Amino acid sequence: MTDDAASPTAAIVAWLRGQDAEIQAEIADLMLMVMRDDFIDLATNDVDTVVTLIDSLEADAPTYRVVGKAVIFRSVFDFLFAKRFTDAGWVDSEEMLRSAIKEGSSDHDSDAAKIAPSAFRMLRGLPGRRESWKAIGESYSALVQEYLTDEAIGTWQLQQ
Repeated sequence: MTDDAASPTAAIVAWLRGQDAEIQAEIADLMLMVMRDDFIDLATNDVDTVVTLIDSLEADAPTYRVVGKAVIFRSVFDFLFAKRFTDAGWVDSEEMLRSAIKEGSSDHDSDAAKIAPSAFRMLRGLPGRRESWKAIGESYSALVQEYLTDEAIGTWQLQQ
């Protein structure tokens, strides 16, 4: 088994715990949706996805499993969230929200009309979310550079 104090997964957990609760939940929800076959069961049973994600990362595991979890986390996180670290990455989100509002106002019976109020609130909050995710991106980059590059994971693995 591994020395969790310096493991890549322990670093991920510490980083996650350093984010605010809303961001932790957003990360955990999307990460588990991609990473877990039983996500539907988790999502429909009032399971705390943050606790589930952290528990899965903290679980005592042999070195090769810790390495696998770290690499999978890094890959999935980059795929799901890296676009949020720059202003350009928010263009698609903003366009989608504006489109939903426009369609909802022209067709009151459409699905877009049902989500238009939420889309409007999200659009209003977009500048703040954009800035928050830039800061998250900076802290995530530091996490990756110190603990999650192939070299850092390989070095940790050799020390086990």
